[in-house]
Amino acid sequence: MNKKLEVFKVEFLKGLEFSDYKSLCEYDRLETCLEIILIRDLLSSKTKFKIFKIGDSKRFLIQIENCISVVYMIRQNGSRFELYELNTEKLNEYEEEVYKRFY
Repeated sequence: MNKKLEVFKVEFLKGLEFSDYKSLCEYDRLETCLEIILIRDLLSSKTKFKIFKIGDSKRFLIQIENCISVVYMIRQNGSRFELYELNTEKLNEYEEEVYKRFY
């Protein structure tokens, strides 16, 4: 189920628009955005991140340890990186769909 869930996450995230997110902050470095996630979610400083670009867009998916994050997305805007958080409505939609499909 875990692999199927991760595939579902990616497909769900690909279908989202920028209007489905709210902007949290903007920085010069991608690593700074990842540090903000560490702080907000009280994660260990040893947490491993992987970043995946979504097709030709300027959006990046974030993998935290072995799980794709549904909550956060990073967008590159020129030389700056913007950290976004999924809005509550879309997060609820995601959680309802996961419950229907996997539980």
